[in-house]
Amino acid sequence: MHQWDKSRVWQLIARKLAGEASQDNLTELNELIARHPEIQDYFDIISEWWEVTERMGKEDADLLIKELMTQIEHYMKTSGDDRKKGFRFFSYMTA
Repeated sequence: MHQWDKSRVWQLIARKLAGEASQDNLTELNELIARHPEIQDYFDIISEWWEVTERMGKEDADLLIKELMTQIEHYMKTSGDDRKKGFRFFSYMTA
């Protein structure tokens, strides 16, 4: 079981991306990432989606994220890489 609150991680990431995070929020998020590096993988993916959404619109961003998820699923089935932990976390967070 994960040692963090899924909804809290969502909240902190959303605040940071929206530019509404307080210094305490940023410190908390950075501490969570330091303790659980797989959160950084998730944050990177969501940040990219956020930027694409702003540039291209939500519909195109959603298509790109679906394509990315397909690639991640394929990677998880075929790779022995240790980064799978981060991808499993991504699947957990988006469920």
